Amino acid sequence: MTDKQITGLTQAEVDPRIQNGQVNQAIDDQSKTATQLIRENVFTYFNLIFAILAVLLVFVGAWNDLTFLPVIVLNTIIGIVQELRAKKVLSKLNVMNATEIIAVRDGQEEKIPIEKLVQDDVVLLQTGDQIPADARVISGELRVNEALLTGESDEITKTKDAELMSGSFGVSGKAYAVLEKVCKDSYISKLTIEAKAMGSVEQSEMVRSINRLVKCVGIIIIPVGIALFSQSFFLNNIGLKR
Repeated sequence: MTDKQITGLTQAEVDPRIQNGQVNQAIDDQSKTATQLIRENVFTYFNLIFAILAVLLVFVGAWNDLTFLPVIVLNTIIGIVQELRAKKVLSKLNVMNATEIIAVRDGQEEKIPIEKLVQDDVVLLQTGDQIPADARVISGELRVNEALLTGESDEITKTKDAELMSGSFGVSGKAYAVLEKVCKDSYISKLTIEAKAMGSVEQSEMVRSINRLVKCVGIIIIPVGIALFSQSFFLNNIGLKR
């Protein structure tokens, strides 16, 4: 039985929160889709340079000089496969293991899937429970372990008005808490989204240096190529056909 002073939300209070999107559903903010990853690996400055070179070589009939093309294509395919595999692994990253939690609604305790909890829901947290969203203790006492979030293995006692971080575990005790931050606003969601982020900021110094080198070489190739062509065609009167 629930504490008689704790009635939780009514269904009439839950419905508008669901309509407003204040539901504790997992948010996948991974910025790049499979299509974007493929596009980024195909349409690169590096590939553009070699594509232009390939077209010019085909135009003049220099088929024997196209031996570099399979290497470029293979390099692009390998890059796409690696990033798609990384995306698949990251998409499985989930710090939340709990599936259901006891919530108080209309004065009654009932097990509710964590993705159906809403903001301001009152939940009962006991030994072994994982906190489903950022919450505040309103009654009782609970010792929690936040090692999954902070790396600190020390247990922390949470009493009335203490904050609970989503993703931490109840070690002992029992407490009622009100959910204050759900969905993407919760600490665990922000942590998961950050871990799934696949931005260029995460590139190593070596990769960034290679990218800068490729861009510089690519820029130099264009005027040098034009100069060599002009010298051969206009000064040395060497035509396109050998």
